[in-house]
Amino acid sequence: MVEEKIKKIVIIGPNSAMAKSFIKRNKNNYNFIKIGRKEKLSTNKLLSNKLNITNDYCAVLYFIGNFKKNYARINQDDFKINFLYLQKSLEHNYKSYLKKKRHIKFITLTSLDSIFPNINSVGYSVAKSASSHLILNYQRLHKKTKISYFDIQSGAVNTKMRKIKKGDALNVEEISKTIEHILSLDSNSTMLPIKIFPKLKNYPVY
Repeated sequence: MVEEKIKKIVIIGPNSAMAKSFIKRNKNNYNFIKIGRKEKLSTNKLLSNKLNITNDYCAVLYFIGNFKKNYARINQDDFKINFLYLQKSLEHNYKSYLKKKRHIKFITLTSLDSIFPNINSVGYSVAKSASSHLILNYQRLHKKTKISYFDIQSGAVNTKMRKIKKGDALNVEEISKTIEHILSLDSNSTMLPIKIFPKLKNYPVY
């Protein structure tokens, strides 16, 4: 009997709390290719187009993002971290696909700040909005390919970096469960942006 090969997933931003949660829950289900500041595969190589990974992974999970309370001030670091890395990741993934055409799910974590203005960090909100719109365009652009794109627009998530009252933030496990559901979908299925947030958090349309 031939042993089934464990599928590979690329994790971009593996040191985030949400990424660590997913990796812990699925360490026996997938092999992970990690791309990050502290990894052998550096995000700097991603920006310089020098990233070299095998073309046999089945999914890309994109966790990079950084929120700073800088109000209306928009700087290049905000744009680089919250948009440019995603753009380069999408481009690299498509090049990999062209070398070996196969079903790939590209799942990115953006934010509900991409929809609802956040005056505490205008730069973050604008960059995340651009990221979400970029994903929508890639969905349309690559509709006839084997790549499926997904955008999880989450509300507040309870990580170590966030000090917030209990009940006002999502547990990181909920993000992992959402990703696992997407990965379980048929390869011919896709979804419009997925909005998930804590019930007690107020948003303009809820």
